[in-house]
Amino acid sequence: MKNAYLIIALLVFGALFQSCEQDVIPGTNDQLVAPELPSAATYAMPTDALRQGDTTASQVHGATYRNWVHASLNLVVWHTAIALNGAVPFAAFAYALNQEPQYIGNGVFEWSYEYRAEDLGGQTYHVSLTAEYVNNGEAVQWIMTVSEVGGFTEFEWYRGVVSRDETEAHFVLNHQPNNPEPFISIDYHGDPQTGDGVVRYTNIRPSDDDRGGYIEYREDASADFNRAFDVKGGLANPNYFLQIQWNEPTHEGRVKNQHFFHDNNWHCWDQNLADTDC
Repeated sequence: MKNAYLIIALLVFGALFQSCEQDVIPGTNDQLVAPELPSAATYAMPTDALRQGDTTASQVHGATYRNWVHASLNLVVWHTAIALNGAVPFAAFAYALNQEPQYIGNGVFEWSYEYRAEDLGGQTYHVSLTAEYVNNGEAVQWIMTVSEVGGFTEFEWYRGVVSRDETEAHFVLNHQPNNPEPFISIDYHGDPQTGDGVVRYTNIRPSDDDRGGYIEYREDASADFNRAFDVKGGLANPNYFLQIQWNEPTHEGRVKNQHFFHDNNWHCWDQNLADTDC
């Protein structure tokens, strides 16, 4: 009987010891708690930064707006593609802010909830967002799996790794539930304290002639033009390179695009978005 008690005591002690081991982030002495959802800066870029101006509100007699319009419209294709393929996962990710995670074991936390896309036909999705500490606790891996009520099931929409200090992030966004190939690589590095940073979306879709092309957004408070976009063509148009820079809050900016202007000069606009000399 004493041996039986001893065995039970050892089993209980072992279970408690394992539980204590699971109470810290792997590779650290930090308490194991659900990580904070990463900020939008680590994966999102403003899709309307150059479409907020209204030339009709400040028309100047004889003014033209060719430079600003060219810069603005050339972002539409990328922004449209991102919106079409990222609307559900990005919105569902933001919706997780209102949910409580559950610890499901093995160092993994899960946010499990329903998301109704009112602006996308009212479809309802079951979302599973998981987080796991990796790289000895220095980063968190995020995976979002989505099922549509009455439609596709268990589609991994993206996975990514974000450093705990949010200075680095990398995500891969898959294309569509009926075509689950890698589509967009999202890479970010920056300073969450100042807001300065760079986020780049690269087309990595194997079947796309434009793979390798990218759009990059930058913020640098120390620069005269403290906002910028670069757009680089992919395999089908490798020499295409569009550079856009502007200032917030004045809205003055400039654009360079040899393909359109047939030169390598900057072409500027003023605070009213009207063409001006650089």
